[in-house]
Amino acid sequence: NTSLYGILSADEYVNVTQRINRELQACRATKVDHALLYMGPMMLPLIPWSMRNKERKGLRKQIMQRCVAEFNTEYPDLMMRYERKPVKRLTIMKRKDAEEEMNR
Repeated sequence: NTSLYGILSADEYVNVTQRINRELQACRATKVDHALLYMGPMMLPLIPWSMRNKERKGLRKQIMQRCVAEFNTEYPDLMMRYERKPVKRLTIMKRKDAEEEMNR
């Protein structure tokens, strides 16, 4: 029962990450997507692949925003934030530290 830098217990962290991972399964590529991509040299299959890829990206963004909002309401003293630039990462920090960082 070690705590992760005094923020979350290991079990809580595992539960949160597994829940997010289960939610994100809905926007992962399927066999159809892989087949369309492998037929890329014919050029025509890339059109439906790109449309499906765009839909998955939008769904992924919605899911991440919903998961972050759920986490932030479930743990009021903590704050989760999903950053895409410069590197995609999911950070969890104490809320007062996050507010201080945002005010800078």
